[in-house]
Order: sequence, then structure tokens, then C-alpha cells
Amino acid sequence: MAAGRSLVIVITGASRGLGAGMAEVYLKQGHKLGLCARSSKPSASFYSESSFDDHLLYQSVDVCDEHAVGSFLDAVVEKFGPIDMWINNAGILDPIQPIRNMSYEDFDRNMQINLGGVFKGTKAYINHVRSQPQSTPLKDATLVNISSGAAQKGYAGWGAYSSGKGAVDRLTESAFLEETEDSSSSNTNFRAYAIAPGVIDTDMQVMIRSSSKEDFPMLDKFISIKEKDSFNSIPFVAKNILELALKEGPQTLPVVQRFPNEK
Repeated sequence: MAAGRSLVIVITGASRGLGAGMAEVYLKQGHKLGLCARSSKPSASFYSESSFDDHLLYQSVDVCDEHAVGSFLDAVVEKFGPIDMWINNAGILDPIQPIRNMSYEDFDRNMQINLGGVFKGTKAYINHVRSQPQSTPLKDATLVNISSGAAQKGYAGWGAYSSGKGAVDRLTESAFLEETEDSSSSNTNFRAYAIAPGVIDTDMQVMIRSSSKEDFPMLDKFISIKEKDSFNSIPFVAKNILELALKEGPQTLPVVQRFPNEK
């Protein structure tokens, strides 16, 4: 995939935070963006800039609804053509509390979004890649599932979040093996990554810092990160993710990756 090429990129959970930030970076670079979130009115100001209209499609989509995800994918393809990179970014942090106090309903909601939503997006994108004509296969297709350092081990107070992100890592590894080891597929350069982007100062961090030490014993660590401004910036994360899509040839990097600290 040539570095100067304009890519078609999908980002879920793109109304604010990391998703909106990556979208703004990629739009300013000239890429074509299919964006979705539950919100019908994105909070990010760049969505109102008419200069992006030809490169932007935004829809209100519940990533837990498989039909809605499929319809959104179809709309992106109709406007821009085949999708080069699909980023499953939509996710939630809550509930932040010990498992003994957590309701099953809250746990299940986290799983439906953080794991179920990623599953539906992953499945939709894989089938899109496989549906390309044999004569013109989408050879450089990149799936990115946003994971977390919390996928590597459990954290007190993050029982739901850590469980879901750990499952996302395993789901992504399975998808990569299935698609690259299937001799019936012509898409030999399918890549799949579960990316822990590092700590980014978004609304999710505000939620963490507003929790209690009783519910989240590691609270002081995240307050310290804020005080020291030790965050990874959104442009840094966006750049590193885009580089994965711009690499030519079969995937040689690990499926599960954690980005380094920017500072």
C-alpha cells in the first residue's frame, strides 16, 4: 500500500475522545472516513467543517446491533469504495467497582459493547474483505481493535473492563490466524492488530480520576499521570496506527501490541 495513497478508513466510537481525535488527524491528511457512534450529534467541532464533506460519512450506529453495523459498512462502501482499514474503537470503562458489588447487568453491558461490538465489527470487515472480486482483491486490508494494557492482567475495580479487553486480544489473534491460514482466500495481505494505545487524556481518564480508591485502588497512579502530563497524544497514536496500514506485504509484526510512551 503506497504511503501517498488516500485510504478509506472506518472508525467506530468516533463522536469524541480517541475516535474523534484520530478521525480529525486522518481527515486533515486527506483520507476518506466512515465514522460512527451512538450519538447522532458528534461533539467534536471539526464535524461541522464543510471542507471535509467529500471525505466524511458519519452515522449514528449501535455497534451491538449486527444489522446496523452491516448497513453502515454498506453505506461507507457505496460512498468511498472498498475499506482499507477498520478500527474498532467504540468502548466503555464502567462499571468501576469490585466484582462483589457489580451487578450482572452492568457487567453484561460492558461485555456487549467492548467485546460484542468488536466481534460484530470484526466479522463485518472480514466478510467485506473476503467479498472483493478475485480479479481485484483488497490485498492490503488492516483490522485494528483498540485494546488496553488492562488486557494483560486484571486490575482491582476493572473486572469487567480487563475481562473484555483480554478477550479482544484473543479474538483478534484468532481472526488473524483464520484469515491468513485459509488457502481459499485471495486476500493474502490481511493484517489484524489489537492495539493498547497507552494512556490518553480523554473523557475516560476523567471518569477514572473521579472514581474512589475504594472502587479503584490504583487511583493515585492515574492522578499522577495527569499531574505529570505523561499521556500519549492522539496524533501520536493515530500516526502509529496508520503506519500499520501503510506497511506493504504480509503481516510480520505481532498481533497484540502496546504502543510505547511518547514522552
